[in-house]
Amino acid sequence: MLEDEAEFFDCEGCAVARAQRDLGPENAEAWRLFNLCGSRVSMQWQLGGWILQRTCERWSLDDTTDMVERLDIILAELAPPKAAAE
Repeated sequence: MLEDEAEFFDCEGCAVARAQRDLGPENAEAWRLFNLCGSRVSMQWQLGGWILQRTCERWSLDDTTDMVERLDIILAELAPPKAAAE
């Protein structure tokens, strides 16, 4: 796939990568952590919780809560919760 469709793997031309370069440090860290926890290896080996715990273990409660809120916003945008049936 890389050989046949290399344009899909051009990080410089990727709109998401360009947008993430302009983020403030807190939001950039949230995206980095979201991508790491959501990677195929992390998902397959169920490492997301462990990665988040290890990342936040030296942070204050406020900083940890802020990161969880940022991760929740990213997840809600990428995979909106389904509306409850009325």
